Amino acid sequence: MRESKIHQRIRTHGPKQGYCAICRRFGSLTREHIPPKSCGNISAVKLRALLGSSEAKLGSSIVQGGLNYRSTCSDCNNFWLGQKYGPSLTEFISTVTKYANSLVEHNLALPLERDFVAEPQKIARAVMGCIMAGNAIDLVESPRPHAHIYKLMHDYFFDSDASLPDEFEIYYWFYPSKEVKVLKAMTTCFEITKCCVAYELIKFFPLAFMIVWREEDIKLHLPKLVQDRHMSVDTKDYLTVKFKHFPATSFPEVPGKSGTVLFNNEQATVGENFSKPQV
Repeated sequence: MRESKIHQRIRTHGPKQGYCAICRRFGSLTREHIPPKSCGNISAVKLRALLGSSEAKLGSSIVQGGLNYRSTCSDCNNFWLGQKYGPSLTEFISTVTKYANSLVEHNLALPLERDFVAEPQKIARAVMGCIMAGNAIDLVESPRPHAHIYKLMHDYFFDSDASLPDEFEIYYWFYPSKEVKVLKAMTTCFEITKCCVAYELIKFFPLAFMIVWREEDIKLHLPKLVQDRHMSVDTKDYLTVKFKHFPATSFPEVPGKSGTVLFNNEQATVGENFSKPQV
């Protein structure tokens, strides 16, 4: 089977110069780990198709050193994601990982849920930065401006005083899988609820983050990352992680026989991590 453009881009890491996928300035591009390297994205991954069996590897591409490609400038990579927002995401991921793994190591049952202190506004911006930087194929080669949804993310990302835009809701949940997924511009229609959801998605052990276009008729029974969209960027809050009741690892991108998913294969990256999660 012919290798997809996105898998070829990941395997070759992309051009050394281009237009940053976040700020859109032209210059030297750096290798951006999506999800961040500090969140455990350091092991070799085998890329596969989003839908289909695990045998349907697109060119059986294997990427060393975690899922990464040149898509951002040094400033966006090292300062905005690396120093300003990324550490809050890393701390949250690390705390949840250590807690879950410690229970397994001591043969203790996972509780129904647990609250963790975190900085939601910084985590939200880090997640949006990863989404903007992820799967950037044609974007780094063209000076075209961001599409509307990513322009909203861009403005929120660079304005630390901004509230979470009303157009978005961000959900998160426990994700006990070794697969890393970066899925952009997705739409899933659920037959059981008679509604369609447009979203951006990034999933890696132990959490999944889903950015949803807010619609009045969409009601997802999932925890919201930012409870108060007007809270300051430095405000800490309790984030509840449910360890017993959480969506299937294929939710929402594989809706089952009664649903439909619309996506662009070049905007979907799935990597099977060779290092298995302990939970």
